[in-house]
Amino acid sequence: MLNYTKILFLFCIFYIGCVSTSKYDALKQSSYENEKKLKDELNLEKDKSARLIEEQKADKTKLAEDYDHELKSKQDIYNDLLREKKSLRNDSRANKAQNRRIEIVVVPDLSLLPGYNDLKKLADNNTKSEIKKEKVLESK
Repeated sequence: MLNYTKILFLFCIFYIGCVSTSKYDALKQSSYENEKKLKDELNLEKDKSARLIEEQKADKTKLAEDYDHELKSKQDIYNDLLREKKSLRNDSRANKAQNRRIEIVVVPDLSLLPGYNDLKKLADNNTKSEIKKEKVLESK
């Protein structure tokens, strides 16, 4: 009877070991699959973030080009007006009166507009978030 007890005991140990090993292998495989899935999701998010940053850079570039184009067209108009302006001699009262023209260019102080501080904070936050995103992408 004693031998049967030892054999039964050894069988139980062997059986538990086999079951534990198979459960361990299943958990190990599951963790590998989860890790792969998380890596894939992370790579997708990195790609999405990189695309968004590139789109923002393209938008900034387009805005700068549009601004430069608009500024150049306004400068051209102003230069054309200056060329058309006739200078008169100051030999008569009528010519002197026409030469007394004054051109005033009004440049508004945007900081006085309502909501300026909110827009400035928003722009600062966007700049800070872009810098953080670029640092994150550079570190990876």
